[in-house]
Amino acid sequence: MHKRHFPPVSARAGMLPTEIIELVFGSCGVELSFVLRCVCRHWRNVVLSWRARANYLRNTRTPLSVAVGSLSMFEFARATGMQCTQTVCRAAAAYGTTDVLERAMGQHSAPNLSMAVHAAIYKGREDNYLWLVARAGPGRQVQTLLDESLCFATDSGQQSILAHVLARRRPRADNVHELTFELVVERAMHRRNVTIVEMLLAYRTYLPRNNG
Repeated sequence: MHKRHFPPVSARAGMLPTEIIELVFGSCGVELSFVLRCVCRHWRNVVLSWRARANYLRNTRTPLSVAVGSLSMFEFARATGMQCTQTVCRAAAAYGTTDVLERAMGQHSAPNLSMAVHAAIYKGREDNYLWLVARAGPGRQVQTLLDESLCFATDSGQQSILAHVLARRRPRADNVHELTFELVVERAMHRRNVTIVEMLLAYRTYLPRNNG
């Protein structure tokens, strides 16, 4: 029986008409063009030509949301020139797994914990948020971070994260602290998020009052 011979994958891909390759690009979306351009030099040229005709930028760098999506993708992006900036740390907090976030924060010389917490909360990444708070220093630093988290979680409507914040945040009797909390309650009321308002009001019941 005659055995059908298949050329190597790279050869078959190289022989595909440009129109078929462009159909692949159109199906995958412009965000994944950085992957398709890695197939071979021919595909890379087609990617750049297709993006130029579609009025996209010629930049085919890995989107950050994809670059931090897994540890292997993060290492690939780092090996191909991605710098570990504050923007990358924020992206890791918002889109990456905890191991990617740990690697990104560890490779930055002075990572901004507050910015990373902000990104994690707004994307609802409770796992990354808890890891970041655990990284904060004791005392004033962690309480400041929890105060910021209170605002972030209220604005974004992240109920489970807000529950963690309220459970760990220590009420203080000073007027500034109490006024800040009242402003947070007002913002929640303005957004008409009933559940968030109820959580805040229940917490406010336990706030010590400064009558001096």
